[in-house]
Amino acid sequence: MGRRSFRLVTVVLLALSMLAALPGTAAAGNGSRVSGTAVPFPVAPDTCDPTATGPVDYILAMPEGSGDLTGCLYGVRGPVKFSKGGTLSVRNTETFVGCLGDLCGSFDLVAHITSKWDGLPGQSNQVFGRCQHKIVPGSGTGDFEGATGRLDFKDIIERDADGNSIGVEFDYRGSVRL
Repeated sequence: MGRRSFRLVTVVLLALSMLAALPGTAAAGNGSRVSGTAVPFPVAPDTCDPTATGPVDYILAMPEGSGDLTGCLYGVRGPVKFSKGGTLSVRNTETFVGCLGDLCGSFDLVAHITSKWDGLPGQSNQVFGRCQHKIVPGSGTGDFEGATGRLDFKDIIERDADGNSIGVEFDYRGSVRL
């Protein structure tokens, strides 16, 4: 390969790598690393429609500007297991409806949620929480048709001066592959 051809190949590869780093359609073609923050509905009331997917137990809003995903996560709780040590474990089914950059549609997830409490959930303080949300293969609609991947959430607990939990947000990281 001549010097001129080598330079051209180098420039093309550099341009392609820069395009792949951009959010939206170019990056999502192979797989996009995603991150952001979700908040419990109705903290962002203009983001989600509580009747969009039928009966749900909870909704997490991902408003514009909060991260790579924009939309809502609609969840239905599965059977809850609670240990004497204060650990809660549950497997939920969820549907994400929204966008990743210019790509929009929906996909289903199966979530495994664990959290630690200093007493009974809902009657005590949450110590920590995390969950893994795996995209159900074949569940995607619209631009998410064929989507696979996983989102990992970590509970960010807001506390008052006495250490009592008074709110929570959910930081997420993961990948959506198309």
